[in-house]
Amino acid sequence: MTDRWIRWSQWGDGGMLAFGQMPVKEVDRWLREFGDRAKEIMDSTGADHVVYGMKLYDDDGSLEEVKFYLYEMGDEEFYKDVSTLKGCTIYALHNKKGDMK
Repeated sequence: MTDRWIRWSQWGDGGMLAFGQMPVKEVDRWLREFGDRAKEIMDSTGADHVVYGMKLYDDDGSLEEVKFYLYEMGDEEFYKDVSTLKGCTIYALHNKKGDMK
């Protein structure tokens, strides 16, 4: 049985940086990599939140795509733009000093 492949993309302040396909079994390894980089960013900047990944699912609940980011966000932006998203799992670090609602 061959491993299932999904789409991936990496995003930065200027838009899409890279895209492609990867085996599903590689997704968690890459999320850990981006999570480690997000921790470095949070430690150096003191950002309230650093969003580093998103898994998107189809209508049947199967993983369809993964997106990678390294976005620093304040509380207001995170709660307005990210916390309300549906049909996905968000990967982010949250600074304990932030005002978690």
